Amino acid sequence: MSDPKLTDYYCSQKFWWLSVDLGKFQTSSCCAATPQRPNINWLKQNPGQLFNTPELVSDRQSMLDSGALISCKDNCWIPESQGLPSRRSSMGSQDRTHLKLINDPEVLNIVIGSDCNMTCVYCCKTHSSAWSRDVATKGYPVTIASDRFTINDRDRLVSSVGQKQLKLSSVWQTVLDETIKLYQAPGLREISITGGEPFLYLDLARLVANIPDHISVSICSGLGVDETRFAKELEKLPNNITIAISAENIGPAYEFVRYGNSWKRFNTNLDQLKLQKIAYKFSSTVSNLTVPGLPDFVDWAQDAHISFNLCNDPDFLSVAVLDANTKKLLHSKLNKVPDFVLEAMDHQPSDQQIHNFRAYVKEFGRRRSLTTAVFPKTLADWIEQ
Repeated sequence: MSDPKLTDYYCSQKFWWLSVDLGKFQTSSCCAATPQRPNINWLKQNPGQLFNTPELVSDRQSMLDSGALISCKDNCWIPESQGLPSRRSSMGSQDRTHLKLINDPEVLNIVIGSDCNMTCVYCCKTHSSAWSRDVATKGYPVTIASDRFTINDRDRLVSSVGQKQLKLSSVWQTVLDETIKLYQAPGLREISITGGEPFLYLDLARLVANIPDHISVSICSGLGVDETRFAKELEKLPNNITIAISAENIGPAYEFVRYGNSWKRFNTNLDQLKLQKIAYKFSSTVSNLTVPGLPDFVDWAQDAHISFNLCNDPDFLSVAVLDANTKKLLHSKLNKVPDFVLEAMDHQPSDQQIHNFRAYVKEFGRRRSLTTAVFPKTLADWIEQ
């Protein structure tokens, strides 16, 4: 997949970033790229080389040759060809800083499964078991149908296997062992643990127990876990852990966007972090349904660090898919976010994106008895057209 508007498809993240999904036995060299399943027999014959599988080395060679990897299409090549920011452009990863085919990872993302009790509005079956159940039982309108909103045989198989059963698999043990070996990689400087919801994982404390002290470790959580369980799990963690809290809104807007959690529980669990003196930061996904409440969230978060990530998949949840009046209203309020958020919002959405967005929001809200009154009236009226 190539585009005449793009001349260089290099991305440095392929050379230093690795994600390992322990639940699905998959790896990817960017959080926005399509995952691949490594050859388990090859791994057994090449211990310690999870970051240098033939598939990942081939991807790097394509990057050096400026080949357009299809796995990067949705989150980078398509947005960039439309003049929109992508993960690659927002991180400056188009600069040729890494050229070696065989490397150590600098950043390791461990996905410990998809168990999650929340159906966040921009999430999907891949990252949330609650989303998978929702799609499996009810489906979604044909107008927005895609793999994201349908259940296939592999999805059914994954959902039928519990954590305890999964750990009996030799494949799971191989992938876990190879992941832990990467803790000793000379160039590794950062580990992030995501899900699903990591605090629903049965062996979270054991997974982080042997990480060297010089490596920065963060656990990404939506703080949607039962308050008692959350407090007990925190007590098991070492002191050098940071909790990366996934959130963008407050109050009723939070409960719409982060359906399955309450604003009260969110704050109770946040208070536990403060009580146990555990460091935390925020990670905010910017979509058309989260950006209206983002100014209030930024003010509420005060001096806490916030990283901002654009939602480009599905494209109808892009921050560009808003009515002109709402965009004008937000422009006057978004003075504490990166410029790339405003730049992305200023693009014009297609008629198909608008159609799909309206269909999706109405169906999402109908199933959960939610009201669009939590959004600015200009946006709520536009959705209902």
